[in-house]
Amino acid sequence: MKNRNWFSYTLDMFGLVMLVGAGLALTSALWFSGATLETVLMGAFSTALQLAVGSFLLARSFEIAMILKREGAPAKPATETFVADNIEQLPQRDSLPRAA
Repeated sequence: MKNRNWFSYTLDMFGLVMLVGAGLALTSALWFSGATLETVLMGAFSTALQLAVGSFLLARSFEIAMILKREGAPAKPATETFVADNIEQLPQRDSLPRAA
């Protein structure tokens, strides 16, 4: 996307770090399966994944809001004026050929 600002980059980088953290927490939880540390790591995985998704969604929402703010209201379409001589003349019933 063009014209991105520092806030979107910051949220994207935070989301990327949280995504890596979620992956490391999940790998560590699988490594320590059966230990009491596994529950703590699964909780860390859940929190990090939620933060990653939330930060990505917030960054996209902020970019959409900035685009809508810059664009403003759309211009109203020009109203068409009625011109009396711009009417197509259709053939009349009497001038059409008749079937046998």
